[in-house]
Amino acid sequence: MLSYLFSFEGRINRAKMWRYWLYVIAWEALCLGAIWVIGSIAKYDDPIGDAVFFYDSPRDTAQWLGRIVFCVFLIGYAWTFAAVSVKRLHDRNKAAIWALLFWGTPFGSFAALSVLMMHNLLTPAIFAITGTLWAVIGGVLMWWGLIEILFVRGTRGENRFGSDPLQLQN
Repeated sequence: MLSYLFSFEGRINRAKMWRYWLYVIAWEALCLGAIWVIGSIAKYDDPIGDAVFFYDSPRDTAQWLGRIVFCVFLIGYAWTFAAVSVKRLHDRNKAAIWALLFWGTPFGSFAALSVLMMHNLLTPAIFAITGTLWAVIGGVLMWWGLIEILFVRGTRGENRFGSDPLQLQN
């Protein structure tokens, strides 16, 4: 189980990729439940939002705990998503660099444009044009990646990343 979620080696089939999403939903529910408990104990009006998302420094221990739980969720999600995506791409006989194309381009370009805008290095008009362009490019890449890892069958037989996960073991 741990190698399935944390290792970048080998191949997994579509069923294991879909199963991963069930794990993500359970992990998310667990983390949001913990954040809700933290926010409820602190008697926040919005237990989840107030416990995690604050725009100035944290006011109390509950906000620190909420943010820590949220960060643990994000780190766990990012690592496991990268690992299973790479293994699924290996099943498609694609190298891990494809994951950077599918996921890094959309999120990285958005982050870069946001930083440039926050530091007044882009005018709003240029930000709107480049943001729209990168949103379209990033959206196409992201959907292409999702189709590749969720719906397209892997390479039949052995490939450079290992044996076919669908072949029966004798």
